Amino acid sequence: MPQESHAPRILHLEDDSNDAALIQFHLKTKKFPCVLTWVCGEADFRAALSRGDVDLILSDYRMPGYDGDRALRFVRENYPHLPFIMLTGELGEDRAIETLKRGATDYVLKGNLARLVPSIERSLREAALDDERRRAERELKSTKDQLTRELADMRRLHELNISLLEEEGIEPLLQRVLQACLELVGADKGNVQIYDEEAQGLAIAAQVGFGEEFLDHFRWVAAGRNCACGKALEEGRIVIRDVFTDERFEELRPFFEKEGLTSVVSSPLVGRARKLFGMLSVHFRRPHTLTQRELDLLDLYIQQAERVIASMRDAVVRRRAR
Repeated sequence: MPQESHAPRILHLEDDSNDAALIQFHLKTKKFPCVLTWVCGEADFRAALSRGDVDLILSDYRMPGYDGDRALRFVRENYPHLPFIMLTGELGEDRAIETLKRGATDYVLKGNLARLVPSIERSLREAALDDERRRAERELKSTKDQLTRELADMRRLHELNISLLEEEGIEPLLQRVLQACLELVGADKGNVQIYDEEAQGLAIAAQVGFGEEFLDHFRWVAAGRNCACGKALEEGRIVIRDVFTDERFEELRPFFEKEGLTSVVSSPLVGRARKLFGMLSVHFRRPHTLTQRELDLLDLYIQQAERVIASMRDAVVRRRAR
Protein backbone atom coordinates (compact mmCIF):
# COMPACT_ATOMS: atom_id res chain seq x y z
CA MET A 1 0.00 0.00 0.00
CA PRO A 2 1.16 3.51 -0.66
CA GLN A 3 3.06 5.23 2.08
CA GLU A 4 3.11 8.96 2.81
CA SER A 5 6.69 9.06 1.56
CA HIS A 6 5.86 8.33 -2.08
CA ALA A 7 3.30 9.18 -4.73
CA PRO A 8 0.77 6.43 -5.51
CA ARG A 9 2.01 3.95 -8.10
CA ILE A 10 -0.80 3.28 -10.57
CA LEU A 11 -0.83 0.48 -13.14
CA HIS A 12 -3.05 1.32 -16.13
CA LEU A 13 -4.23 -1.56 -18.33
CA GLU A 14 -5.48 -0.10 -21.62
CA ASP A 15 -5.23 -1.37 -25.20
CA ASP A 16 -5.87 2.03 -26.82
CA SER A 17 -2.84 4.32 -26.75
CA ASN A 18 -5.00 7.41 -27.26
CA ASP A 19 -7.12 6.58 -24.20
CA ALA A 20 -3.95 5.86 -22.21
CA ALA A 21 -2.58 9.29 -23.16
CA LEU A 22 -5.93 10.89 -22.26
CA ILE A 23 -5.85 9.43 -18.74
CA GLN A 24 -2.26 10.51 -18.25
CA PHE A 25 -3.11 14.04 -19.44
CA HIS A 26 -6.18 14.19 -17.17
CA LEU A 27 -4.24 13.22 -14.05
CA LYS A 28 -1.52 15.72 -14.91
CA THR A 29 -4.10 18.47 -15.51
CA LYS A 30 -5.72 17.71 -12.12
CA LYS A 31 -2.24 17.93 -10.57
CA PHE A 32 -2.70 14.52 -9.03
CA PRO A 33 0.80 13.30 -8.02
CA CYS A 34 1.30 9.69 -9.07
CA VAL A 35 3.58 7.35 -10.96
CA LEU A 36 1.52 6.01 -13.87
CA THR A 37 2.62 2.88 -15.73
CA TRP A 38 0.74 1.97 -18.90
CA VAL A 39 0.55 -1.63 -20.16
CA CYS A 40 -1.55 -2.89 -23.03
CA GLY A 41 -1.60 -6.68 -22.69
CA GLU A 42 -1.79 -9.60 -20.28
CA ALA A 43 1.91 -10.47 -20.19
CA ASP A 44 3.02 -6.91 -19.42
CA PHE A 45 0.20 -6.53 -16.90
CA ARG A 46 1.23 -9.63 -14.95
CA ALA A 47 4.91 -8.73 -15.16
CA ALA A 48 4.25 -5.26 -13.72
CA LEU A 49 2.26 -6.74 -10.84
CA SER A 50 4.93 -9.32 -10.08
CA ARG A 51 7.43 -6.54 -9.36
CA GLY A 52 5.35 -5.64 -6.29
CA ASP A 53 5.43 -1.86 -6.71
CA VAL A 54 1.76 -1.21 -7.57
CA ASP A 55 -0.64 0.65 -5.27
CA LEU A 56 -3.73 0.78 -7.50
CA ILE A 57 -4.97 -0.58 -10.83
CA LEU A 58 -6.94 1.21 -13.53
CA SER A 59 -8.27 -1.18 -16.14
CA ASP A 60 -10.27 -0.77 -19.31
CA TYR A 61 -13.29 -3.07 -19.48
CA ARG A 62 -13.46 -4.04 -23.15
CA MET A 63 -10.15 -5.12 -24.70
CA PRO A 64 -9.38 -7.74 -27.35
CA GLY A 65 -7.74 -10.87 -25.95
CA TYR A 66 -7.63 -9.85 -22.28
CA ASP A 67 -10.59 -7.93 -20.90
CA GLY A 68 -11.23 -6.20 -17.60
CA ASP A 69 -13.11 -9.16 -16.14
CA ARG A 70 -10.14 -11.51 -16.59
CA ALA A 71 -7.75 -8.91 -15.22
CA LEU A 72 -9.98 -8.40 -12.18
CA ARG A 73 -10.23 -12.13 -11.54
CA PHE A 74 -6.44 -12.52 -11.73
CA VAL A 75 -5.86 -9.63 -9.33
CA ARG A 76 -8.40 -10.82 -6.78
CA GLU A 77 -6.91 -14.33 -6.83
CA ASN A 78 -3.31 -13.16 -6.48
CA TYR A 79 -3.40 -9.64 -5.01
CA PRO A 80 -6.67 -9.63 -3.06
CA HIS A 81 -6.15 -6.30 -1.28
CA LEU A 82 -5.01 -4.23 -4.26
CA PRO A 83 -7.52 -1.47 -5.24
CA PHE A 84 -8.95 -2.06 -8.72
CA ILE A 85 -10.92 0.61 -10.59
CA MET A 86 -12.70 -0.39 -13.79
CA LEU A 87 -12.31 2.42 -16.33
CA THR A 88 -14.52 2.02 -19.37
CA GLY A 89 -16.40 3.79 -22.12
CA GLU A 90 -19.73 2.33 -21.12
CA LEU A 91 -21.00 0.02 -18.43
CA GLY A 92 -24.66 -0.69 -17.83
CA GLU A 93 -26.05 -0.58 -14.31
CA ASP A 94 -26.42 -4.36 -14.05
CA ARG A 95 -22.89 -4.94 -15.36
CA ALA A 96 -21.54 -2.29 -13.01
CA ILE A 97 -23.12 -4.01 -10.00
CA GLU A 98 -21.72 -7.39 -11.08
CA THR A 99 -18.29 -5.84 -11.51
CA LEU A 100 -18.37 -4.50 -7.96
CA LYS A 101 -19.62 -7.84 -6.64
CA ARG A 102 -16.67 -9.58 -8.31
CA GLY A 103 -14.29 -7.37 -6.37
CA ALA A 104 -13.75 -4.11 -8.25
CA THR A 105 -13.21 -1.23 -5.85
CA ASP A 106 -15.06 1.20 -8.13
CA TYR A 107 -15.82 1.94 -11.77
CA VAL A 108 -15.44 5.19 -13.70
CA LEU A 109 -16.81 6.01 -17.12
CA LYS A 110 -14.36 7.53 -19.59
CA GLY A 111 -17.03 10.08 -20.41
CA ASN A 112 -17.10 11.25 -16.79
CA LEU A 113 -13.42 11.59 -15.83
CA ALA A 114 -14.31 14.18 -13.20
CA ARG A 115 -14.90 11.15 -10.92
CA LEU A 116 -11.50 9.62 -11.59
CA VAL A 117 -9.28 11.45 -9.09
CA PRO A 118 -11.88 11.34 -6.26
CA SER A 119 -12.33 7.61 -6.95
CA ILE A 120 -8.58 6.99 -6.84
CA GLU A 121 -8.19 8.99 -3.62
CA ARG A 122 -11.08 7.22 -1.92
CA SER A 123 -9.86 3.77 -3.04
CA LEU A 124 -6.36 4.46 -1.72
CA ARG A 125 -7.71 5.75 1.62
CA GLU A 126 -9.93 2.69 2.05
CA ALA A 127 -7.07 0.38 1.13
CA ALA A 128 -4.80 2.10 3.66
CA LEU A 129 -7.46 1.72 6.36
CA ASP A 130 -7.94 -1.95 5.46
CA ASP A 131 -4.19 -2.48 5.58
CA GLU A 132 -4.02 -0.86 9.02
CA ARG A 133 -6.93 -2.99 10.22
CA ARG A 134 -5.25 -6.19 8.99
CA ARG A 135 -1.99 -5.14 10.65
CA ALA A 136 -3.81 -4.53 13.93
CA GLU A 137 -5.55 -7.91 13.64
CA ARG A 138 -2.20 -9.63 12.99
CA GLU A 139 -0.66 -7.94 16.02
CA LEU A 140 -3.65 -8.91 18.18
CA LYS A 141 -3.45 -12.50 16.99
CA SER A 142 0.30 -12.54 17.58
CA THR A 143 -0.24 -11.25 21.13
CA LYS A 144 -2.93 -13.84 21.80
CA ASP A 145 -0.73 -16.61 20.39
CA GLN A 146 2.18 -15.47 22.53
CA LEU A 147 0.04 -15.42 25.67
CA THR A 148 -1.29 -18.88 24.83
CA ARG A 149 2.27 -20.19 24.37
CA GLU A 150 3.44 -18.61 27.60
CA LEU A 151 0.49 -20.07 29.50
CA ALA A 152 1.21 -23.50 28.06
CA ASP A 153 4.90 -23.15 28.96
CA MET A 154 4.09 -22.16 32.53
CA ARG A 155 1.64 -25.05 32.79
CA ARG A 156 4.34 -27.48 31.61
CA LEU A 157 6.79 -26.02 34.12
CA HIS A 158 4.22 -26.44 36.90
CA GLU A 159 3.54 -30.03 35.81
CA LEU A 160 7.28 -30.69 35.84
CA ASN A 161 7.57 -29.37 39.38
CA ILE A 162 4.69 -31.60 40.50
CA SER A 163 6.14 -34.66 38.77
CA LEU A 164 9.53 -34.13 40.41
CA LEU A 165 7.89 -34.43 43.82
CA GLU A 166 6.69 -37.91 42.85
CA GLU A 167 10.10 -39.30 41.87
CA GLU A 168 12.82 -40.69 44.09
CA GLY A 169 16.44 -41.04 43.09
CA ILE A 170 18.54 -38.62 41.11
CA GLU A 171 18.49 -40.44 37.75
CA PRO A 172 14.67 -40.66 37.40
CA LEU A 173 14.42 -37.00 38.42
CA LEU A 174 17.00 -35.91 35.87
CA GLN A 175 15.30 -38.05 33.24
CA ARG A 176 12.05 -36.16 33.88
CA VAL A 177 13.78 -32.78 33.56
CA LEU A 178 15.60 -33.84 30.39
CA GLN A 179 12.43 -35.11 28.72
CA ALA A 180 10.66 -31.85 29.56
CA CYS A 181 13.54 -29.83 28.06
CA LEU A 182 13.46 -31.86 24.82
CA GLU A 183 9.74 -31.26 24.46
CA LEU A 184 10.15 -27.57 25.26
CA VAL A 185 12.62 -26.79 22.46
CA GLY A 186 11.62 -29.57 20.04
CA ALA A 187 14.96 -31.36 20.35
CA ASP A 188 15.44 -34.92 19.12
CA LYS A 189 17.91 -36.27 21.67
CA GLY A 190 19.64 -35.12 24.83
CA ASN A 191 21.58 -35.99 27.94
CA VAL A 192 22.34 -34.78 31.44
CA GLN A 193 25.83 -35.20 32.87
CA ILE A 194 26.95 -34.93 36.49
CA TYR A 195 30.19 -33.09 37.22
CA ASP A 196 32.85 -34.86 39.27
CA GLU A 197 34.86 -32.11 40.91
CA GLU A 198 37.77 -34.32 41.93
CA ALA A 199 38.16 -35.96 38.52
CA GLN A 200 37.37 -32.71 36.68
CA GLY A 201 34.92 -34.26 34.23
CA LEU A 202 31.34 -35.13 33.30
CA ALA A 203 29.55 -38.47 33.50
CA ILE A 204 26.20 -39.17 31.78
CA ALA A 205 23.41 -39.63 34.33
CA ALA A 206 20.35 -39.46 32.05
CA GLN A 207 19.88 -39.60 28.28
CA VAL A 208 17.23 -39.86 25.60
CA GLY A 209 17.67 -41.39 22.16
CA PHE A 210 21.39 -42.16 21.85
CA GLY A 211 23.00 -45.35 20.60
CA GLU A 212 25.59 -47.30 22.56
CA GLU A 213 28.57 -46.15 20.48
CA PHE A 214 27.75 -42.50 21.13
CA LEU A 215 27.16 -43.13 24.83
CA ASP A 216 30.42 -45.05 25.17
CA HIS A 217 32.39 -42.28 23.51
CA PHE A 218 30.89 -39.53 25.66
CA ARG A 219 30.20 -41.48 28.84
CA TRP A 220 33.07 -39.59 30.46
CA VAL A 221 34.08 -36.13 29.24
CA ALA A 222 37.09 -34.42 30.78
CA ALA A 223 37.09 -30.65 31.16
CA GLY A 224 38.49 -28.97 28.05
CA ARG A 225 37.73 -31.88 25.73
CA ASN A 226 36.92 -30.66 22.24
CA CYS A 227 33.17 -31.23 22.29
CA ALA A 228 30.19 -29.07 23.16
CA CYS A 229 29.88 -30.15 26.79
CA GLY A 230 33.64 -30.12 27.35
CA LYS A 231 33.97 -26.59 26.03
CA ALA A 232 30.87 -25.47 27.94
CA LEU A 233 32.59 -26.43 31.19
CA GLU A 234 35.16 -23.70 30.51
CA GLU A 235 33.23 -21.14 28.47
CA GLY A 236 29.60 -21.42 29.58
CA ARG A 237 26.74 -22.32 27.25
CA ILE A 238 27.91 -23.62 23.87
CA VAL A 239 25.71 -23.55 20.76
CA ILE A 240 26.74 -25.53 17.69
CA ARG A 241 24.22 -24.70 14.99
CA ASP A 242 25.75 -27.05 12.43
CA VAL A 243 28.60 -29.33 13.40
CA PHE A 244 29.31 -30.04 9.72
CA THR A 245 30.17 -26.39 9.02
CA ASP A 246 31.72 -25.47 12.38
CA GLU A 247 35.45 -26.09 12.02
CA ARG A 248 35.96 -26.08 15.80
CA PHE A 249 34.23 -29.43 16.20
CA GLU A 250 35.28 -31.39 13.11
CA GLU A 251 36.13 -34.47 15.18
CA LEU A 252 32.52 -34.73 16.36
CA ARG A 253 31.15 -35.17 12.83
CA PRO A 254 31.40 -39.00 12.59
CA PHE A 255 29.41 -39.44 15.82
CA PHE A 256 26.79 -36.86 14.87
CA GLU A 257 26.47 -38.35 11.40
CA LYS A 258 25.88 -41.82 12.78
CA GLU A 259 23.24 -40.49 15.21
CA GLY A 260 21.59 -38.40 12.48
CA LEU A 261 22.33 -35.18 14.36
CA THR A 262 23.52 -31.75 13.25
CA SER A 263 23.11 -29.28 16.10
CA VAL A 264 23.62 -29.19 19.87
CA VAL A 265 23.19 -26.75 22.76
CA SER A 266 25.11 -27.52 25.96
CA SER A 267 24.22 -25.59 29.13
CA PRO A 268 26.11 -25.86 32.45
CA LEU A 269 24.10 -26.69 35.57
CA VAL A 270 25.22 -24.28 38.28
CA GLY A 271 24.07 -24.26 41.89
CA ARG A 272 24.56 -22.01 44.89
CA ALA A 273 27.79 -20.01 45.05
CA ARG A 274 28.27 -20.74 41.33
CA LYS A 275 29.11 -24.34 42.11
CA LEU A 276 29.14 -26.47 38.95
CA PHE A 277 26.84 -29.50 39.16
CA GLY A 278 26.80 -30.81 35.62
CA MET A 279 25.67 -30.24 32.04
CA LEU A 280 22.42 -30.49 30.10
CA SER A 281 22.67 -30.91 26.32
CA VAL A 282 19.89 -30.94 23.73
CA HIS A 283 20.54 -32.22 20.20
CA PHE A 284 18.75 -31.58 16.90
CA ARG A 285 18.66 -33.47 13.64
CA ARG A 286 18.81 -30.28 11.59
CA PRO A 287 20.71 -26.97 11.99
CA HIS A 288 19.04 -25.15 14.83
CA THR A 289 19.37 -21.92 16.80
CA LEU A 290 17.28 -21.42 19.91
CA THR A 291 15.33 -18.18 20.17
CA GLN A 292 15.89 -15.94 23.18
CA ARG A 293 12.48 -17.00 24.48
CA GLU A 294 13.44 -20.69 24.19
CA LEU A 295 16.73 -20.00 25.95
CA ASP A 296 14.95 -18.20 28.78
CA LEU A 297 12.50 -21.06 29.22
CA LEU A 298 15.28 -23.62 28.97
CA ASP A 299 17.04 -21.82 31.81
CA LEU A 300 13.92 -22.20 33.97
CA TYR A 301 13.90 -25.93 33.31
CA ILE A 302 17.62 -26.16 33.93
CA GLN A 303 17.05 -24.57 37.32
CA GLN A 304 14.89 -27.59 38.15
CA ALA A 305 17.77 -29.92 37.31
CA GLU A 306 20.08 -27.78 39.45
CA ARG A 307 17.65 -27.98 42.38
CA VAL A 308 17.38 -31.76 41.98
CA ILE A 309 21.15 -32.24 42.09
CA ALA A 310 21.59 -29.78 44.95
CA SER A 311 18.84 -31.48 46.95
CA MET A 312 20.30 -34.92 46.41
CA ARG A 313 23.79 -33.79 47.34
CA ASP A 314 22.50 -32.06 50.47
CA ALA A 315 20.72 -35.27 51.44
CA VAL A 316 23.96 -37.24 51.03
CA VAL A 317 25.83 -34.72 53.18
CA ARG A 318 23.17 -34.95 55.92
CA ARG A 319 23.27 -38.74 55.93
CA ARG A 320 27.06 -38.72 56.23
CA ALA A 321 26.88 -36.25 59.10
CA ARG A 322 24.68 -38.50 61.21
